[in-house]
Order: sequence, then C-alpha cells, then structure tokens
Amino acid sequence: MKKYRFRVGDLVREKQFEATESSGYGIVTMSIKIGSSTKYRCIWSDDKEYWVKEKNLYLIARGQSGHTS
Repeated sequence: MKKYRFRVGDLVREKQFEATESSGYGIVTMSIKIGSSTKYRCIWSDDKEYWVKEKNLYLIARGQSGHTS
C-alpha cells in the first residue's frame, strides 16, 4: 500500500502558479487515491477549494497533525 506524500494540514504550493503572498499557497484538507494517481483537496489562499494531482504540488511546510508544538 502506497503512503500519501502529503498529509492533512500541510502547507503546499501548486507548481504552475507564480506564487505571491496572496495566491498560490494552500492547505491540504483531504486526500484520495484513484487507481495509480493520488489527488489532494486543498483550500487555497483565495478561499477556493479544489482537487489537485500529487505531481502538481510541492511541500512548503508540514502541518502539526492536530498536535501542539
């Protein structure tokens, strides 16, 4: 069984965006594996929520997974 590359709460950026302080960054809210590909539902800095393929994302910072620091 393949593990998910990103976890809920991780701060990510979509590779195709020209990221600025106000756009291009999101937080993973859900993940799903369909066949051989994995998709992540993210809420973005512009308050929109949509699905993105794993290969189109890269990690900025790990979330705390519900734990306090």
